[in-house]
Amino acid sequence: MSVRTDFITTSVYEILQQGVAAAECLQQDGIDTYPILDYLLQSVFLRMTGFEEQKLRNICWEVATVDLDYRYKTLQGHVSYGEFSKLDDKKSVFTLLKEKTKEYGGEFNIDSKKTDILNEVKFEMEVAMKDSLIARSFPDEYHRYEIFVKTWRTDHFAKSNQLLAGSIEKVYDALYKQRNRCAHNTASYQQDMLTLTEMQDSQMMNCNYFSYFAILLLLDKVFTESYRMFRDSYKTRV
Repeated sequence: MSVRTDFITTSVYEILQQGVAAAECLQQDGIDTYPILDYLLQSVFLRMTGFEEQKLRNICWEVATVDLDYRYKTLQGHVSYGEFSKLDDKKSVFTLLKEKTKEYGGEFNIDSKKTDILNEVKFEMEVAMKDSLIARSFPDEYHRYEIFVKTWRTDHFAKSNQLLAGSIEKVYDALYKQRNRCAHNTASYQQDMLTLTEMQDSQMMNCNYFSYFAILLLLDKVFTESYRMFRDSYKTRV
């Protein structure tokens, strides 16, 4: 495998594990640790979002390596996915993998993987957060996440015309805004963080780092599996 493929097939879960382990170094969960934990959670969150953005960029590079027509379009600027952070950007890459897999005669059967993907996300979050300092320090948020993730179904992601759907899509909108606030430090001067409409949204209670981490894990697994299908179809073709 190429260096890019090694990276693409590496799970973003490793970053979450590193963040949880780093938090344990505090060895206490008093109120005085909240500023440190908030700073740590932002760091883990940004590393996970950045990891995913780089993964999608590497996927496009891999496609361009084997598909000269696609490479020409990207070099001419006819294909662009922005920073790979918006949901529409990610959906475009997902669609690219699906179309190229079928074009090369492969079978894009992500539906057969969705139950396993969903179970893996729930399992990994439980393992990472069980008895962790982060979960103990923010019990209300973690409890809301636990309730939220139980509502997730296989038809909430990787659909034919949507990458995310339902409540997961709504929380991703908040995830994207938080990503920009952290990345560009807008919280230091932005006074109107939420509109009244946003505060009244029923999904606001699910907008926390635990939910964000789970969604990022979900997306990561969808793209990893989709990329493997693309690679298998290309290997068969050549």
